[in-house]
Amino acid sequence: MATIPSRTVKLRRLGRIVAQVTCGIGIVLGIGLGIRCFLNARAVLTVPAGWRIIRPPAQVATLAIVGDMVWAGGKDGVSLLDRRTGTQLPLPPGAPSFSFVHAMLQDAQGTLWIAHDDGLTSFAQGRWTTLARSGNASLKPALSLLETRDLSLWVGTTGGMACYAHGDWLPVVPPPSMPITAANVLYQDQSDAVWVGCSDAFHGGLYRFEKGQWRVFGRADGLPHMSVNMLLQDRSGTLWAATGQANQGGLARWQQGRWVAADLPTTLASKKMRSVFMDHAGRLWFGSEYDGIAVQAAGGWQVYSARNGLAGSEVLALVQDADGIYWLGTNNGLSRIERFASLN
Repeated sequence: MATIPSRTVKLRRLGRIVAQVTCGIGIVLGIGLGIRCFLNARAVLTVPAGWRIIRPPAQVATLAIVGDMVWAGGKDGVSLLDRRTGTQLPLPPGAPSFSFVHAMLQDAQGTLWIAHDDGLTSFAQGRWTTLARSGNASLKPALSLLETRDLSLWVGTTGGMACYAHGDWLPVVPPPSMPITAANVLYQDQSDAVWVGCSDAFHGGLYRFEKGQWRVFGRADGLPHMSVNMLLQDRSGTLWAATGQANQGGLARWQQGRWVAADLPTTLASKKMRSVFMDHAGRLWFGSEYDGIAVQAAGGWQVYSARNGLAGSEVLALVQDADGIYWLGTNNGLSRIERFASLN
């Protein structure tokens, strides 16, 4: 009978130990995720007056208000709701199948654009059109959208960016020294510079395109984290960046040519900042990964999460409609809020 060398036996034992440890970690993480989902679902038995939780959709990553309709997109596709009542509506006839919707935008001509894993879809005058590629420009998967002030449409993808102008899609190519692995965020500031944020966990970063020149920003320039999740410029002209992955990251503001970390309430235990939004009154809202959303008003911070009424504790998108109603897209549904009593 052949004898298996002792080294081989040891390697096999080591392999079994590694497999068991990996399996154990997977089980623990799975149980933790299940408990978190259960607690999120059960955290609030009642919601404040004027608040409503809408499910489905189960997860909302992007929102767009078009007339009296609210379009909500996320990992399960696209949902349509009546803005005045929150009632679910059927999608217009001929709608394609969507999965993992990342961004939505209505342009100056009234066309609705939807960026999703299968490409870029437009809806105009009752007609749906989906593109995965146009000429030399790849549009799949589409991650972000921007209409610039000169009415050019930009789309960010995992391979970079493309721009639609004068009836054609053209790739936007930064210098070889600044490869953009994924354009998750597109934003134009008040000086017309276009900012590109990448939320990739390993190859993130922030880029600025201004007057034909590219510049890249990282930790050496003050960014709290290389994963950039959202950008916004407020009425005072301050540009904000929400950054982070998992429980690392933070909020930063552009100040005198560099990024400076900004303070947030200690009740936001998660350092990852998921979103930033400015409402009609000029108040700034900051959404975290696990602890809801915070707003500074009346000289102090107010924090809202699943513990006090939101659909979920990760706020990925926020819009305010013409009647002042807030719509918050979360990891666990959509919140429609007619008023925040503590802000009045």
